[in-house]
Amino acid sequence: MNKNYNSYLGLSLEQEFKLKLYSQIVETLNEKQKKRLLLEILKYMLLNDNILKYLIKYTNLK
Repeated sequence: MNKNYNSYLGLSLEQEFKLKLYSQIVETLNEKQKKRLLLEILKYMLLNDNILKYLIKYTNLK
C-alpha cells in the first residue's frame, strides 16, 4: 500500500509495520492457504461488524 492510502485509513506507525510484516508472510503462502486466510479474515470482519452494531444499538451514548 502506498503512504497516502495508509494516511487516509488513519493507520498508526505500529499498524503500518504490522501490515508490512503480514504482507511478507502472505507472500510465502500458496494459493490454497491464501484463500483460506482470506475467508478467515472476512469472517472476523463480519463478526466485528456485528459487535459494533450491537454496541451501537445497546450502548447509551448520551
